[in-house]
Amino acid sequence: MPSMYRNVSTGLWEAHKYFFDLEAAEKYVYIYVITSRFSSELSAFPFPLKIHAPVLGLKEEKFREIFDSLIKKGLIIYDNEAAEVLVVNYFENHSPNAGIRYEMYRNDLREIKSEMIVDTLVEIAAKYEITLAFYAALADRRPELEREEIMSKYKFRDKEIKPLNEVRGLARKGRENR
Repeated sequence: MPSMYRNVSTGLWEAHKYFFDLEAAEKYVYIYVITSRFSSELSAFPFPLKIHAPVLGLKEEKFREIFDSLIKKGLIIYDNEAAEVLVVNYFENHSPNAGIRYEMYRNDLREIKSEMIVDTLVEIAAKYEITLAFYAALADRRPELEREEIMSKYKFRDKEIKPLNEVRGLARKGRENR
């Protein structure tokens, strides 16, 4: 079930050159994509194009033109056949470890039909310290792979990725020691 609220980092407006360099209409559509009711914590979600132009008050042709420019600039990837989108730099502004549980990852991954989007998401996730919950959900999504194989294949080689419960435990200890 999609979230009712989305947070947009205030740093998005200044700190990220990719966003700063966008035209106003591109910023408008980009923010809509990352905050729409279709969006997910994984940054990959179903996104049927026909319904969005009226919501934004744009003609369908103009919406598609702007959407295509975001694709050309590498900010989003779109699979036309599956009608799904992936926001490429989503984790630059959203913590992938902000309380996201295995069940949330599993449910979001189940909804994605496009293997190309899942493959790209996995490449992007490897750049961030995403919890083992993501990789466990990914192993469930790809049952042909052994859970240990998929988790070892995608985690950082020089850092051990801590499970979310372990990270929470460390944070709790830190608060108790104040």
